Amino acid sequence: MTALGGAGFASQHTVDPRTWDLSAYQGLVLDAAAADGKRYVVALKDDVPARRPDGRERSTTSWELAFAGPRGGGTVVLPFSAFEPTYRGRPEPDAEPLDLARVRRISFMMRRWVAALP
Repeated sequence: MTALGGAGFASQHTVDPRTWDLSAYQGLVLDAAAADGKRYVVALKDDVPARRPDGRERSTTSWELAFAGPRGGGTVVLPFSAFEPTYRGRPEPDAEPLDLARVRRISFMMRRWVAALP
């Protein structure tokens, strides 16, 4: 996991250059056998962010879906229709639709929450 100087989250993401064609599917299914009841986010990107001069990646749009892992484990279904476009964790209502035929990155985050999930 990566922690960024008190940013309030820890995350892992797939390693580039990989592309998934998810256009034939309705969503992701996670096996949460060891779930702890905490809140998580899965984020998808259809581009790979360019690097800034300092080597860190530039921020780009992500499509995110937050969920709580079921206590005691179980299956978590994440429909693509429920993913919301965000930029740096904030809603981005004018974003282009996610291109499910060319998903370039999948991220899994645990975030510090200031509001409850719906």
